[in-house]
Amino acid sequence: MKTSPPSLKSSLPASSCEPSSALYPRQISAEWTLATCTTQGAPFLIRPLRTDDRDREIAFIESLSEDSRYFRMLSPEKLLPSYVVNQLMDTDGDKRMAFVATTGAGCRERFIGVVRYGADADALDAELGIAVADDWQRQGIATKLISHLRQYAQSRGIERLTGMVLAKNGRMLGLAKQLRFRTNYGKDGLVHIELDVVPQPPHVSSQKSLHKCLTPDFSCDVS
Repeated sequence: MKTSPPSLKSSLPASSCEPSSALYPRQISAEWTLATCTTQGAPFLIRPLRTDDRDREIAFIESLSEDSRYFRMLSPEKLLPSYVVNQLMDTDGDKRMAFVATTGAGCRERFIGVVRYGADADALDAELGIAVADDWQRQGIATKLISHLRQYAQSRGIERLTGMVLAKNGRMLGLAKQLRFRTNYGKDGLVHIELDVVPQPPHVSSQKSLHKCLTPDFSCDVS
């Protein structure tokens, strides 16, 4: 009888419930952590990816629908090889950076979105990647994640964010248009997107943002 391969998550040591900031200096972790909310008013946190997030990253990928997984990974496979997970976890806070959107805290914390960029050591362009959990899509999370990553990339001297999107990924192309990415449609079913990284107003402090999210008359901006 054919059996399914074990989940990557079950074959790895459990992540600690205690947050670790060993990957980045404490100042980066604090400065680039943002409490905000969806367009529906649901609070969530944007923070840098940490070394103890491996299980949460795997659980997030496995939770995506087949379409969402295919659009992000260009593969419908639910279980990713360990080397792919290693690549996703390989960030240095400079040429390779990732931010996660999370809900819950401690052992109950889970990813609802991930955005990242990767660039060669001497490159001014960085490749963008983003995914949002299916149940949390169309609530402004992708817009906020990209805005956050864009500000960070600008602080690191990155000049452009680029990416390849499947032509049938209408949601991502719609978001790219909203955020004023330039698009170039190829003959291979892929669309090249590109966005100049320019200085933006400083992001709102987490305390102020969270206070607004909990205020009844507050409306999150999706632009």
